[in-house]
Amino acid sequence: MSRARSAEREAVVVADARAQAGRVGVDPEWVARVVLDQIAASTQVQTDLLRQWDEHPHTRPAERPDLAQVRPEITRISNELVAALKAAEPARAPESCSTSLAAAVRERAGEMDAIHKAALDRALRSVCGEAPN
Repeated sequence: MSRARSAEREAVVVADARAQAGRVGVDPEWVARVVLDQIAASTQVQTDLLRQWDEHPHTRPAERPDLAQVRPEITRISNELVAALKAAEPARAPESCSTSLAAAVRERAGEMDAIHKAALDRALRSVCGEAPN
C-alpha cells in the first residue's frame, strides 16, 4: 500500500457514501464507483506530490496537514458529492453526458498543473456511467 492510502479509511468513506446515496434515492453502486474514482485520483495526486517532494525537497510544504483536520473536510466533501450526484443523475444517462463532461473539464482544467489534470481524468471516470474494468 502506498504512503498515500488507508484502506480502512477508504472503506469507511465508501460505505458512508453508499448509505447516504440510499437515503437520498440515488444508485448506491454508482455513487460508490464515483467515490472510489475520487479516492484513486486523490491517491494519484498524493503519490505524485510525495515523489515530487522527495526529488525536490525545497518544494515540500513547511507544515504537514493534520489528518484530524483533513478527515472532517473529506466527510463534508463526500456529502456534497452525493448531493451533487443526485442532482446530476438525470444528465448522466443521455449520450451527451461524455461530451458535456469533456467540455466542462476543458473549461475548468486550464489553470491546473499536470499532476492535477491527470488526476481529474481519473476522478471523473464513472460520472457518466459504468467505469471500464
